[in-house]
Amino acid sequence: MNNNKNAKKAEVNTTEKQNVLKQGAFTNTTKSTGANANMILTLTDNALELMSNKPPRQVVLVCQLLHNLGGTATVGQLNDYILDSLDNTNCDFWVDSKGEKYVQDIYPVMTSYLDKMIGKEAWTSKKGKFTLVAN
Repeated sequence: MNNNKNAKKAEVNTTEKQNVLKQGAFTNTTKSTGANANMILTLTDNALELMSNKPPRQVVLVCQLLHNLGGTATVGQLNDYILDSLDNTNCDFWVDSKGEKYVQDIYPVMTSYLDKMIGKEAWTSKKGKFTLVAN
C-alpha cells in the first residue's frame, strides 16, 4: 500500500485558487462594461424564472447573493459580502463540482458575465439574450 502523499498536489495557493482579491476590496473596473464598486445591480422581476435557462453557476450564485441583500446592491457590496464569507467556516455557498469550498471575488464574474446578465449580449447562440439584472 502506498501511503505517500503527493506533495505538489497537497500544496495549494488558496489565494490564487480561490481567485480572491488580496487587498480585500473591489477597486478594479471591468473592461467590457465599466462596472465598478458603485454600480448598482437589481434583480429583474423574472430572474428566478430565468434560472431555468441555466446560466453559469457563478451567475446563479451572484443572483442568490443579490437576493440575500434584498434584490439590489452595489458591486462593491456584493464583493464585500463575498469577502466576508472567507472567514466564515460554516459558509458552503461556493462549492466546486468536486464539493470543495472556495470563495471568488466579484471582479472576474463581472468581467465574464455582466454584459450577459444585463441583456447586452447573448449567453449563447442557442440561449440568446435574457436579462437577470438591471443596472
